[in-house]
Amino acid sequence: MNCNLIPKGKKLVIKTDVVPDKTESGLYIPDSAQDRPNIAKVMVIGPEVKGTKKGETVLFAKYAGTKFEYEDVEYLLINEVDVIAQVKE
Repeated sequence: MNCNLIPKGKKLVIKTDVVPDKTESGLYIPDSAQDRPNIAKVMVIGPEVKGTKKGETVLFAKYAGTKFEYEDVEYLLINEVDVIAQVKE
């Protein structure tokens, strides 16, 4: 993500994997029935973030954050306290 978006305070912009919107057999899954993944890559960090770095893969609280779209890509804005763990690759 290369943009002028800078989160305030202790906020992070993360990108999760795309969740399929239909099954292998072709049935569409409504948004309310989809399980949102809670592992994501950190794209941008706010100026007060201390324990998380850009580019890390993290596990975050399941219902944390605010979804938004930027240049047709979906991102999530979360608080640093919602990061549960770093995922080693």
